[in-house]
Amino acid sequence: MIFRVFFSQSLLGMHEASLLAAMWLYMAGAVMASRRSEHLVVDFLATSLRAPRAQAIHGLVVAVLTLVIAAIFALWVWSMLAWGMKRPQIIPVLNLPLWYAQAPLALAAVSAVLYALRDIVRAGLRIAQPGKEA
Repeated sequence: MIFRVFFSQSLLGMHEASLLAAMWLYMAGAVMASRRSEHLVVDFLATSLRAPRAQAIHGLVVAVLTLVIAAIFALWVWSMLAWGMKRPQIIPVLNLPLWYAQAPLALAAVSAVLYALRDIVRAGLRIAQPGKEA
């Protein structure tokens, strides 16, 4: 408003730019949370398990569930991107392709699948070799 009143100019695209930045920042945060295995952690059961093998099995179950959910998310993002490529659209004020706003979803989906696979391997190694940390 100040810019419009004092300079007789309108800052077009600020809303779209902030939403675009928010999408990238939110999804980058999701990637970092997946990397650290801190995504939606409910650790009541995990902290009550004392045996290393039980903890490893719990980790495997959590990793498999995470992989299933991340794979569904990745398929959804893939279909959304494929639809968007068939029917190209733009962000109106910034005149940018819509996939600029959808790309962070693809980054988060692929990263979540890859980190879930990593967690499955780590849990499998912990089950196979209970004395060692993977």
